[in-house]
Order: sequence, then structure tokens, then C-alpha cells
Amino acid sequence: MPFALDEYLNEESILILEDTPPTIPDFIKAQLHRLMDHLELDTSILIQGAGPIREFFNQIKDDLPSSLKEIIQPAAFLEGNGPKFLNAQSRLAAREAQKSSAAAEGQCIEEIQSVKKTNDLLKESPAEINKDLAALNEERTQLLAQLKTIEDTIK
Repeated sequence: MPFALDEYLNEESILILEDTPPTIPDFIKAQLHRLMDHLELDTSILIQGAGPIREFFNQIKDDLPSSLKEIIQPAAFLEGNGPKFLNAQSRLAAREAQKSSAAAEGQCIEEIQSVKKTNDLLKESPAEINKDLAALNEERTQLLAQLKTIEDTIK
């Protein structure tokens, strides 16, 4: 994505340039055209290597009319703040990674708690099953005794 110069130009600056075009020597025009070629590059390329833009600007800045300096300032801003932009970008990526790891940690904790509950239930289950089995065996013994009594009565 090329640098959007239009976003940094206000209508007043454009009108001033259209009404009273500044007199610019040919060597500065040539440098400005070279500068424009660099500004049309992808923004990520500009941020990583804005040295040529700075060199162009430094060569001609003293010879530029103030109205043109205002227009070129976005390039200087970009060049000067490129490292800050890259640092901010990596901090944002780190925050996103931290958020996703915190979410993953929360999910892991929930899964561990669920497994612990299941494990606790399984630990308690044999005792419950043994109690139920003992009660059923006792009931079976009683029913068999009642059945024997009924059989004896019928005979």
C-alpha cells in the first residue's frame, strides 16, 4: 500500500499551491520527482528503509518554499517514527499472544478442574458401589430366606 499523501494535504495547502505556484529550480524539481517515486512505494518498505527519503529531503530542504515543506512533512514524520511504529506493532502482537495464551490457560484450568471432579467421583464410586452391593446382597439373603419359608409352607 503506497503512502497516502492525499490524507496529509489539507485543501488550504492545495489551494495555495494552485493559486501561487512557487518557483522551484530544476534540480529541486528533479529531487522532488525522485522523492515522489520513493513515496509511492509500499508503506512497509518506507518504514523499513526511509534513509533515501531523508537524504533527498536534507539535500533540498533549505531551498524549498515553506508551502512545499508543509507538504513534504508527512514523509519526514514517517521516517522519524518508523522505529516507533515497528515497536508498537510488535508490542501489539505480543499483547495478542499474551491474550490468547491467557485464554488457553483459562481453558486448561477448566479442563483440569473437570478431570479432577471426574477423578474424585471415580475414587468415591467403588465405596458407593460396595455399599450398594452389600445392601443388595443383604436384600437377596432376606428374599431367599422368605422364599424358603414360602416353599416350606407350600409343602
